[in-house]
Amino acid sequence: MRTSDEFNLQTQPRETHRIFNRWDLIPDGWYIALESSRLKKEQVRSVQIAGQHLVVFRGKSGLVSALDGFCPHMGVDLGIGKVEGEQLRCFFHHWKFDRNGDCTAIPCQEKIPSRAKLKHYRVREAYGFIWVHPNEKAIDGVLEVPELVGEKSSWLHGKSYHRSCHHHITMINGIDPQHLSTVHGIHMDMDLEIKEPSSNLFQVTLRGKIPSKRLIEKLTKFFVGDNYCYSMTYADGCVASLSVLKEVALFGKFKILPELHMIFGYQTVSPGKTLVQPIYLTRKRKGFWGKLYGRFLLTFTKMAFSVLQGEDGEVYENIRFQTNNLLKMDRPISRYINYINQLRPSAWSQPAEVMKKGPAVSEITSEQKL
Repeated sequence: MRTSDEFNLQTQPRETHRIFNRWDLIPDGWYIALESSRLKKEQVRSVQIAGQHLVVFRGKSGLVSALDGFCPHMGVDLGIGKVEGEQLRCFFHHWKFDRNGDCTAIPCQEKIPSRAKLKHYRVREAYGFIWVHPNEKAIDGVLEVPELVGEKSSWLHGKSYHRSCHHHITMINGIDPQHLSTVHGIHMDMDLEIKEPSSNLFQVTLRGKIPSKRLIEKLTKFFVGDNYCYSMTYADGCVASLSVLKEVALFGKFKILPELHMIFGYQTVSPGKTLVQPIYLTRKRKGFWGKLYGRFLLTFTKMAFSVLQGEDGEVYENIRFQTNNLLKMDRPISRYINYINQLRPSAWSQPAEVMKKGPAVSEITSEQKL
């Protein structure tokens, strides 16, 4: 199936970027594997992450490990294997592997070949999900909402959904001031503040005065005051956080309104198909009423996002993103694209090579024996 990027190449030339909007390049970053609740102790599952087939398993201690998903012996899916303690045994010939991907046992012989090894990956559990990083030496953890750093959070998982464009494009949605007016009918002049606190982070804060021409605008202004502010933080071009209702006050006087927070995990499924997983967050509150209030905020956040998601959905169903005619007010978008283009491609980025016909295997020589 052809993607929209493959059409009109002669009449509408498309700019190719180093990383941005590239289906064949996967930056280093955190990608969702599955919900934590779906992996009990001493269970194993096969997962596909950004086009990579992996196996994740939870040992007897509760620790989760992630390895390349095919046995290095004959390529059987390790997801049908068995967890033994903190190690994984292949179903086919019972080769056994530890959390680092090293083979620790082969039933038919004592000597273990040096190449009997699997690549292992960094794993974190956050927001009720198991996340995997292509780089086993990853230092940074999964993105935290800046406004919630240092606090315990409660979360609610939204329903995952697909887009037919690259997630680098859908991630632009929150920093495109023009579409707030044209698509959502939110008419306000906004000031932009852009920060790049580290090589893998990109932050945009938008502030503006709420107009009072339409009834909905007058009602909004009555309840939250004259000003409006929201912010977005991007990590590694595959995770983003959104915080809204910042710097507002009830009836313009009482600063008691809670901020609403969301995190989005993105990954490419295949060329022309992106998976988006929304997660709604709030500060964890104690007691029955605190938990009930937190649940209300999470549900309200989910409902508010669903409205915006529905309005934006049609835009991304057949978009062929262009960067040839960006305007002055598109500055946050151009800065965001430059940020994406300086990210580091991971080992998962290697494009699949066409299988080349090799020599026939007649017998194993003494030098080749394991």
